[in-house]
Amino acid sequence: MKRTRYFHEDDYCQRELLPATSWDYCASELTKINESSEAHRAPIGWTKMYIRGEAPVRLRDLKLTAPAIESIVGSRLLRYDEVLTGYSTHREPSPRTRAFGTDGGPALYVDLDDDGYVEHAWLDAALTDASVAGWLPALMASLPEADELLFVDWAWGHLQPVADADAWKQYFAAQGHAREGIQRMLSKPDDDG
Repeated sequence: MKRTRYFHEDDYCQRELLPATSWDYCASELTKINESSEAHRAPIGWTKMYIRGEAPVRLRDLKLTAPAIESIVGSRLLRYDEVLTGYSTHREPSPRTRAFGTDGGPALYVDLDDDGYVEHAWLDAALTDASVAGWLPALMASLPEADELLFVDWAWGHLQPVADADAWKQYFAAQGHAREGIQRMLSKPDDDG
């Protein structure tokens, strides 16, 4: 049976792996995103959107390949036969993207350039599932060039080295607290009666 994985276009590189030499760039962009968000907050959403630029150091420069990544993650995250992207009900193939994951669970996506090197790598929204906290940090630390990689969650303003197990614990704890807060907010009775 053919395994297919879909990612919404809005999730592309939102939880991204980048070369560790991009740390200062990421920290600066996270500050700009936060400042823009605060300056343009509206009752629902924002009045203006900040669009971050490309990192000055490309992941491709590390010369990682999909087979090298698959050899590490393949025992835990199986490769999908096909990757689709899109929005709403629109779906289209993403032929340069490889996905490794569990059905209904997290996935690691990699975009390949013309030479087969990883140009972009990111994790999907299922990363916030608390069940991955027990095994994902070790898996990420075992990636090729893990000591040369960082993880940035652009939406949550989080930046850390990929191989730092304690930073992963803090990240998952913060995600758990956020989930609990959202659940409390959604279950809170309406005071207006």
